[in-house]
Amino acid sequence: FNVIAFSNSALPLFDGPVAASQANLDRAYRFIEQLGADGGTEIDAAMGLAMAGLPDPGYLRQIVFATDGAVANEAQVLARIDREIDDSRLFAIGIGHGVNDAFLNRAARRGHGTTTLIKDPRDIAGRMSELLMQLESPVLEDLQIDWPQTGNTPAETWPERIPDLYAGQPLMVLARLDGPASEIDRGTVRATGLRDLRFVEMEWPMRDYFSAPGVARAWAQARIE
Repeated sequence: FNVIAFSNSALPLFDGPVAASQANLDRAYRFIEQLGADGGTEIDAAMGLAMAGLPDPGYLRQIVFATDGAVANEAQVLARIDREIDDSRLFAIGIGHGVNDAFLNRAARRGHGTTTLIKDPRDIAGRMSELLMQLESPVLEDLQIDWPQTGNTPAETWPERIPDLYAGQPLMVLARLDGPASEIDRGTVRATGLRDLRFVEMEWPMRDYFSAPGVARAWAQARIE
């Protein structure tokens, strides 16, 4: 693990990830206790430090990003995540009423992770326990969904990059299929992923779908966002 503090600049505790020994944990506690909540919310440098280098073989890098303020340089940070996240996972935490929820949601989606929004500081302990459980128990990793293709028009889906599926965390994927209903009905939706490092596959025939109000609106809202 490592701890990276940020305000107007970024300050890592260690040069890179270290073993979670009691000595290192004690040093991390002391580091956190002496931090002061002031300065800006310039996270680009901190994200760069968190995503630098490659994780040790056999390890999955999980980045937990926590903030209680509005984020500066949103586009720059999102571009860095797209460019450098690779196989890592990014989990965003917003505490209080001053956070940019929309940015945190976009960052977590691009990082194949989840967003935890905590409005009341009294809820921090409980909500963080839920997040730690998710970090330890992904239900499906590397999730991919194949939609029926009509002619040369592939499905348009949101989110474009599907995050992993975690225990207790719903995942909604929206798709627009353009083509004759008779042609779409003959297709299937196929989902694949890894569960406990084992390949799993599920299929649903499109003939079983039914029309429901609100789906088109939800797709349009995701598309606009």
